[in-house]
Amino acid sequence: MKIKSMLLLILLALLLPALALADGVTIISTPASNVFGIMVLDSDGRSVGTVTTHTNTDTSIEWTVSISPVTSTQGFIYTKNAAGNWINSGRTLNLTPFFGSNNNTVWYPVDGNNNFNCFDDFDDTSDSALAPWPEMTYAQYSVSVIPLPDDKRYQSRVGPSGTYAGGGAYKTYKIEYCDALFIEGNYVYVELCYTTVGTRRLYFQKSAFQSLYDVPQENLTGHRAVLTSATTARFGPGMRYDDFKEAALSANTPLTVFFSENGWVFAEFSCTKLGVVRGWLPAELVQAQ
Repeated sequence: MKIKSMLLLILLALLLPALALADGVTIISTPASNVFGIMVLDSDGRSVGTVTTHTNTDTSIEWTVSISPVTSTQGFIYTKNAAGNWINSGRTLNLTPFFGSNNNTVWYPVDGNNNFNCFDDFDDTSDSALAPWPEMTYAQYSVSVIPLPDDKRYQSRVGPSGTYAGGGAYKTYKIEYCDALFIEGNYVYVELCYTTVGTRRLYFQKSAFQSLYDVPQENLTGHRAVLTSATTARFGPGMRYDDFKEAALSANTPLTVFFSENGWVFAEFSCTKLGVVRGWLPAELVQAQ
């Protein structure tokens, strides 16, 4: 009887590490350099993973991530770089083990160390479905616009120089908020909410702002692509951004794509009414060339 009791205690002790990870936890390994955070998003762009601890070695960082119970089948792993920008790693996470609540979820370890849904190094680029342009989520820095008299406006541009068309002129007292994403030359790419048009991303001259110390400099690299179906661009990566009505494009329009965000690409193209402009297009309508 004593032997059976002892064997039971030993068995329970062996099971404790696996049970400790059974509360919706996965371990994600990343390179030790230029990775300053981990985030897991579901297919709707909602955060479903929270880092609880991390352990550094000479070559890697082991992130312990708590996963919320979800119904999405696939998660997308983002890493934060030194500039504070969230970048899609190109790696996915199988979320099916996390269906249901913490009380009835079934967990599936995938290796002998009780780690769940681990993946290999980030530099594996064997996935041929990846687009040549990067997936980027820029940090947004709240910036102060230098006030103008009520009858004066700041002129925006739909590109980082005065040769691009204007994107509207804006009175400072009607700006509900203004966040800077990056600086390109003498222009700042910002997201602003304006009382009469809603939310837009546009370029403004640096001189319109009081302080830009934390905003990163950017030199965007373009990739050739083509639009596969007629559409109208938007002023940001999603339907909550204002419609770019003057940028109605036909199928087979040549594009220069800089990066994608949340299923949309930021691209430069030529349109009949405005000439060469930059705007946002649905990623599923864009094909790399």
